[in-house]
Amino acid sequence: MIYKEVKGNLFDAPQGYCLAHCVAGDFGMGAGIATQFNEKFDMRNRLVDLFGEVHSPFCIQVDNVFNLITKDVSYSKPTYDSLLQALSQMKEIMVKNGNKKLAIPQIGCGLDGLKWNIVRAIIKDIFQETDVEIVVYIYEEEDEDSGIENFLGQISFDDYVNSYCDNPDNRELFYGREGYTYDR
Repeated sequence: MIYKEVKGNLFDAPQGYCLAHCVAGDFGMGAGIATQFNEKFDMRNRLVDLFGEVHSPFCIQVDNVFNLITKDVSYSKPTYDSLLQALSQMKEIMVKNGNKKLAIPQIGCGLDGLKWNIVRAIIKDIFQETDVEIVVYIYEEEDEDSGIENFLGQISFDDYVNSYCDNPDNRELFYGREGYTYDR
């Protein structure tokens, strides 16, 4: 196994990589990275047409996308065990089909809430005896200040902080940021 983590957008992975993400067995796909998979690949309709509904843990490959079913319904949370089992199924499918390249997000760690250090260890353990190259794309959100700066074009920073931070300690946190001062 070759394993690396890079900063960037999963959907910018080079041609030839399989992609994977977690999804619920009801194929809700209404939040998180699953919405992007649905938009790019019409994944929800394709999965519903093929399976209707499935139970976790399960792995479904549609073209070059592995859909890891790690929970039964969208509003629930996966377990490390359900992720482990779905990843194991994916590995078996990849080995059987000769897939050698996999690009994934920090799978199960966004809205699903699993801890990345544990998930990373599970991935490395499952794939250690394979010749699969795994690239984990770590999504970089916009600079924290950019949203505030855009919003501040409409109101002053002081008005923003005073309107949204009733607790004086929280005001200290905002004003303690680099480039901002707090005049009490």
